[in-house]
Amino acid sequence: MTLNAKSSTSLDSVVRKAIAIRRANKKTPLLLVPDRISLTSQFYSDFSRSLESQFNEGDLFGEIRFDLYQPLGGIWQTILNQREFAQVIRINRHLCKLYSKKSLSLLAKVALTASIARPSQTVEPEIANPMETNVFVVGVCSTEVEQPSWVSPIEMK
Repeated sequence: MTLNAKSSTSLDSVVRKAIAIRRANKKTPLLLVPDRISLTSQFYSDFSRSLESQFNEGDLFGEIRFDLYQPLGGIWQTILNQREFAQVIRINRHLCKLYSKKSLSLLAKVALTASIARPSQTVEPEIANPMETNVFVVGVCSTEVEQPSWVSPIEMK
C-alpha cells in the first residue's frame, strides 16, 4: 500500500505535531510508518508544502530533509537498500523539479541514512550566518525500529 497526502486526512495535524515537537522539545520528529505502507513522492511534496505554510516568520529554516532510516546489514539488506536508494532518487528528482518551478520555496530532499539526525540548533536572527542553512529534519522509519533518545515519534496509520 502506498500513502500519499490525499489518502491522509490528517496531514496538517501531523505537520503541526512535527513543528511542535521541534520547537518545544528540541527533538527530531520521527514519522513511524507501518511496513505495509510506502510513502510516495507526492506525500513528501505535500508534507513539505504544508510544513512551509505553517512555519512562523521567526523560523530560519532553509531546507527540509527527510531522513529515511535503512539499517546496515548483510547481502539481503544491501539489496533492499539499493531498491530504496532508487526510490529516493525518484523522490528527490520530483522535489527538485518542484523547487526549480518555485512550487516549493524551501529545498526539500530525502536522504537514505543509517541514523536519524539530531535536530540542528535554532540560531537567533541577529547572529544567523546567511551562508549556512538551518535544516528542519524529519525522520522516517518503520514502527519496529529502536528509536534514539533525540527523536519524538509520530505514528502514521
